[in-house]
Amino acid sequence: MTNSVTAIIPVRAADSEIPNKNILPFAGKNLLTHKIDQLSSVPAISSIIVSSDSDEYLDYASSAGVTPVKRPIELSALDSSFADFVRYTTTIIKDQHILWAPVTAPLVDASNYSA
Repeated sequence: MTNSVTAIIPVRAADSEIPNKNILPFAGKNLLTHKIDQLSSVPAISSIIVSSDSDEYLDYASSAGVTPVKRPIELSALDSSFADFVRYTTTIIKDQHILWAPVTAPLVDASNYSA
């Protein structure tokens, strides 16, 4: 293991309240793009992974130059276990440190991640 930090952005297509909220327009971009941009400017982060069941979301990740990882469908349903998803996440990340970075906190500044 290393002392590097991998940021994981968990985004799934299903949402009980706002379908596709992760790619809806927000302040000139979308939530996913904002989060990728924030994390990309943090020097301590060595890699960024977008974990999603959505090919469209994974295409956003690829075009932004971060690592797309297709999430198993059983971990993407609205009733899936968050604990199971976290356990799965630890199997795809080899860094010693993981930064959980949900897109639903779009107003977080990159300096907040650096503190």
